[in-house]
Amino acid sequence: INVSGHRLGTEEIEGAILRDKQVNPDSPVGNVIVVGAPHAQKGLTPLAFVKPAPGRKLTADDRRRLIEIVRQEKGAVAVPEDFIEVSQFPETRSGKYMRRMVRALVEGTDVGDTSTLRNPESIGELRRAIDEWQTRQRVADEAARMTQMYAAAPMAARRSKLSPGAEKLPAESASGKRDRD
Repeated sequence: INVSGHRLGTEEIEGAILRDKQVNPDSPVGNVIVVGAPHAQKGLTPLAFVKPAPGRKLTADDRRRLIEIVRQEKGAVAVPEDFIEVSQFPETRSGKYMRRMVRALVEGTDVGDTSTLRNPESIGELRRAIDEWQTRQRVADEAARMTQMYAAAPMAARRSKLSPGAEKLPAESASGKRDRD
């Protein structure tokens, strides 16, 4: 994938995340698939789908640790935008993960023929998880856009939007005291 002009291998990022299992015997990571997700500024951004170990869930501390592992091993540009937990990945009958189907779901394109999957129900679960992630992304993008608009607005415009009449504050006189009407 090409992230902000940097070519990254998704398997390298997956390997860094899976290294948590070697370093941390209590790791919740069962397996992982990383794909490139469309991003407004970066072009693509890594997105990690994590299948937790049986009976485990990723905690906020786990996510921070995984981010730090990827940052140390592959650099900040390789850190996944998010870690999405799913119970299964689409697999062929021989057990091979179908990364192209995960990528197609993220990109919003057709996943193709699912008749060869051992677990076709995994597509529905992935689709729901991706839809939830995209909704969270839209909300975050909108909040960031509003923050940028607010920061870029001239102070007088901000005053008038926040409190009507705020632009009519009494002026300071030469003595430093406010003139009163």
